[in-house]
Amino acid sequence: MVQVDEGRFLVSKKLLPPGKDIIPPIPQETTAAARSVLEKENFYLATGDELSHLLSNIPLRSPPTWKEQSAHNLAIFYLMTIFQFMECLPDPLAVEAFQMRVDWKYAFHLPLSSPAWPFNGLCEFRQWLLADWEGRQTLDLLLAGLSEVAQLSGKGSLNLKGEEVLQGVCLFTRLYMVGSSIQSVLKVITTSQPGWLRSGHVMHCYSLYSGGWQSISQCEKSEAKAAAQTIGMNGHYLLRIIAETGTSSLADQPEVLAMRSLWADQYEWVNGRLQWKKDHCASCALPGMRQASFEVFTPKE
Repeated sequence: MVQVDEGRFLVSKKLLPPGKDIIPPIPQETTAAARSVLEKENFYLATGDELSHLLSNIPLRSPPTWKEQSAHNLAIFYLMTIFQFMECLPDPLAVEAFQMRVDWKYAFHLPLSSPAWPFNGLCEFRQWLLADWEGRQTLDLLLAGLSEVAQLSGKGSLNLKGEEVLQGVCLFTRLYMVGSSIQSVLKVITTSQPGWLRSGHVMHCYSLYSGGWQSISQCEKSEAKAAAQTIGMNGHYLLRIIAETGTSSLADQPEVLAMRSLWADQYEWVNGRLQWKKDHCASCALPGMRQASFEVFTPKE
């Protein structure tokens, strides 16, 4: 069932069979900007051109805890999850891409000045999809349509399944969080205890993680899990060094306390060995991702 409120189509009972009229056209400013810098056979341009057709036979579903959302918003959640997987982007970097990249704006049918996207909503959306078979069906249908678009744009078939996409994006985001936590603690150390950089393990951590996401990014699932395990051990030893020095001024720093909490949530001890928690996505409790419902922006049309 479709409801109309102030000229906008909304989800009723968490299901909306969309059509071309409920996805706004691509704004002229976005079209001009994208066409001026992107090649004609670009996957994101093709996605934007075909978006209304792609969604014409796909029922969009949303988590039951959410307030009513426009079909446009829901379509962006599905698409953004797929784009994240394709580019190995964790949630914070996907939000940056949403804000900065004209190719994504074109694919989403958004103006260049669209508001920020809610960071916590991405994780909650994935958690719901992992537990909802019908929601994953919607994601699979959209993936099949995008695979055809990819072939037309010369990118090749995507050959992706929804569950693979969801678990992959969750893994990238968890990996980003633990890596960023080490980076934050190392910044505190360089400021408050610069002499520690002469320590072998601290210097090793600094050389590994001071380069940002690209220094810890692994797109292959097996490699990402191996990276998570390595980060876990490095972080554990770093926390142990901080604890054993008895330097309370450092141990009580918010960044250190946050890292200790994050390690307790993302890792566990199994037979005396620190292990990355497997399949933790559906119950993930990363900072900033705990809310049960939230407001999303209304795109300007």
